[in-house]
Parts: sequence; structure tokens; C-alpha cells
Amino acid sequence: MIDRIEPGLAIGRLRLGMSREEVLAICGTPVRVRGRQPEALTILDFGLMRVGLNGWVATMLIAEDATAGETSDGIRVGASWARLVAIRGEPTYDAEETGSWVDALEPGIWYDIARPVQPGEETIDPPFRGERLFVEDPEHAFVRRIYVMAVK
Repeated sequence: MIDRIEPGLAIGRLRLGMSREEVLAICGTPVRVRGRQPEALTILDFGLMRVGLNGWVATMLIAEDATAGETSDGIRVGASWARLVAIRGEPTYDAEETGSWVDALEPGIWYDIARPVQPGEETIDPPFRGERLFVEDPEHAFVRRIYVMAVK
């Protein structure tokens, strides 16, 4: 059974508001850590999932792989843009606030939309460069990551 992505709340057993120790008890040792200050954003990378911590508390959960989880209506990493729009409605691009596509139906969930790697490109996502792609090719676009964040 695949984990449930719950907008504004959780991905599987990982819940927003968990302490760093609670996250590590569930996920084990991260494969990479970005930032190690309790007063700044720290990203724990577990391969299929990333967890963002502020003040050593989980404030962001990121599904990096289709096996990390899916929404109640079946959207997961790798879903096509067409499927996302058909099920969830046309998300809006929030360049200033999030740099991602914000769900049309529910707050607390954002989608990072990508296109397939083109010939001659190594990757479309160099680590933490923050490049965001507009959906210029909706036929080939897909959900690259799903972010779960607290609802403001």
C-alpha cells in the first residue's frame, strides 16, 4: 500500500510539526543534509523524500518519487500534466511565494512541474538551483515533486 499525501498535513507517517528526532526515527539516516542550523532551513534528503526543518521542526515534506505517496485522488510524482489538470483543476503558478504550481482545490500542496530531459541536457534539475519551468509543452510535462506545506 502506498503512503497517502495529505495536503497541509502529511506524507504517510511523516507529519508537519514533527521534531527532527521523530523524522529520523521514521526515516533513518539521511543520504544528504543541506544546512545544519536550527535557526535556518535544513533539508534532510532521504532519496525518495526530503524533509525541510525550521527550528528542528518539519515545516515542509517533499515527495521525490512515485513510491513516496499519492493524493486521495491518485496524483503522485510522475503523473502527467494532463492528468493533474483533469483531476485537480488548473493549478496557478505562484512565482513570488512558492516558485511552484499551487493546487486549485486545496491549500497546503504544491507541484513542481517539469519536462523530459532534452538531447544534450544532463538534467533539468541541477541540485538546489531553483530553476522553475513554465508548462510550455503540456503534452510532455509531468509532476516532478510534490510539496506538502502548512496552510497559512
